[in-house]
Amino acid sequence: PHRRRMITKMKVMLLAKSNRNSGKCPDEQSPLFVENLTDMTTRLEQLLYNNAETFEEYNDYSTLKQRMSDVAQYISTQRKLQRQRRLSRGESGESTSSSCSSNTNCSNTTASSNGTR
Repeated sequence: PHRRRMITKMKVMLLAKSNRNSGKCPDEQSPLFVENLTDMTTRLEQLLYNNAETFEEYNDYSTLKQRMSDVAQYISTQRKLQRQRRLSRGESGESTSSSCSSNTNCSNTTASSNGTR
């Protein structure tokens, strides 16, 4: 139940930001946008969960916005590096996979292996 609540909280935050940026109300968002938002928040939540050292850190709503921003920045940086490596090798095309795996530390904290969550 905690993780579902976290995903819902993240979706609400991202939807509110999207609505502010687009000037649309929530009912005007396309079904594809909502589906993509759901997929994105699920993946983002997984990364936050895996990178938190403790459950309390993961479940801290006061730091959620910053942690989400940190992970998004990390993913963006990794994609840019991938693109640069492909270009330097003479490859082309866009990759749809992210380098930020569940074992990757996206928020510059050490992932917990002691099971404290």
